[in-house]
Amino acid sequence: PACQSPPSTPSAKPSPPPGYANSDFRLPKKCEPVPLRPPCQPHSAPANSPAAQYYVRHQTTHSMKLIAFFFTFFAASLFCRGETTISGTQEGRALSVSSNQAQQIEKLATALLVSSDYEAARSDITTEARWQQTLGASHIHIVFSELRKFSFQFSTTGPATVQTVSADEVLIPISREHSPDYVFVRFHGHVRAFAKFSCDACTALQKILSPRSHQ
Repeated sequence: PACQSPPSTPSAKPSPPPGYANSDFRLPKKCEPVPLRPPCQPHSAPANSPAAQYYVRHQTTHSMKLIAFFFTFFAASLFCRGETTISGTQEGRALSVSSNQAQQIEKLATALLVSSDYEAARSDITTEARWQQTLGASHIHIVFSELRKFSFQFSTTGPATVQTVSADEVLIPISREHSPDYVFVRFHGHVRAFAKFSCDACTALQKILSPRSHQ
């Protein structure tokens, strides 16, 4: 008879290990990919826990420091950008000047001051009342953005010598028609008065005070 392959016999089912019932034993399955775990989430401490309270205090302190820093920086920047202000009145009207005119007035006013060679010593002149009285008439008032120091020759009695005058403000009672009797300087609330200045500096300052400069 033709050669025939022997009949195939089903493979024997492996017997379960000791201690397992036939219904409980399963053959191991092929290896399957393990599903990825969700990304790690930060641990949230209870709102009333010491850790949460410390975090809130830390963040609040940090925010307040930032606010204080920016406020200080803003204030410092504002101060650094301060400018000298020029104001005054002429014939009862407020003086209105352009930026270029303000620079010229400041230059000529300081030139008028340093051309003086006499400082008044009378107590009725170097007073706050005299300062306020001058503000009520035609005048030029200069408020410097920072302390200014002027060195020039002057005296009250005797020969003039070079001295330094510190100034926060300069006040000049001047109009186009009338020359000033004194140039007043105020520093830390103390008023000083100077006179006997150059006529050329005075005339140049009066020329700027034309009617076109009035409001």
